[in-house]
Amino acid sequence: MSAIGIESAGRQWLRDVENWGTSFSPDFWTGVVVGVALIIATLFMAAVARAIRKKVMLDGESQRPPETAEQAIYFLEPRWMSADRFYKIYLTREGLFGAWVAGQFHDPESVRIQLLVWPLVPLVTASVMGARRESEATYDSLARDPDSILPLDERNFVLRPTEILSIRVRTPPLLWTCYSNKGSLAIELRDGTAYDFIVRVGMGVTAVVDRFAKLGYPVLR
Repeated sequence: MSAIGIESAGRQWLRDVENWGTSFSPDFWTGVVVGVALIIATLFMAAVARAIRKKVMLDGESQRPPETAEQAIYFLEPRWMSADRFYKIYLTREGLFGAWVAGQFHDPESVRIQLLVWPLVPLVTASVMGARRESEATYDSLARDPDSILPLDERNFVLRPTEILSIRVRTPPLLWTCYSNKGSLAIELRDGTAYDFIVRVGMGVTAVVDRFAKLGYPVLR
């Protein structure tokens, strides 16, 4: 091919490139820009999520979730028309005191399974567990006088032994949650009111029933 032929071919290639760039509509290029922006935003959120996850993992023993305390009692109350309620239970001879410490999201597993926006899982988990630790610390400081817990939140409750007709382990257990649990309890009051609780973490359901029995509550074996 002569030099003139090569030059002519090069000019034709440049014209083809220019025509290719102008052959697409403005909407096409808008879509390209939006797509690139979404990819960049996704990569950024993933990087933030990894950084948060790393920080949570490096926090150490002082930041370990409170549910690792095997002697603590935690009940999850399933609710049809509103968010589930997660309680820390203070059990005495005077009553079963429930202190609300979290809701639908209450531990790392509940966040991981229910939150569909996966890049936000570490951030939401850190927020949920931080708020839960603060609430539990407040209630723990009042454990010697559990009646003082009740006014702190309208969701807090107490069931007195004289109100309770029976406490039993549900068989089969409630299938409300898609995450792990340690069994379910059914509590029936003398006025006909019934409560169902899922023992999510902490002390297992058998140990919880044994604690009730030792304190004189009406347990059905």
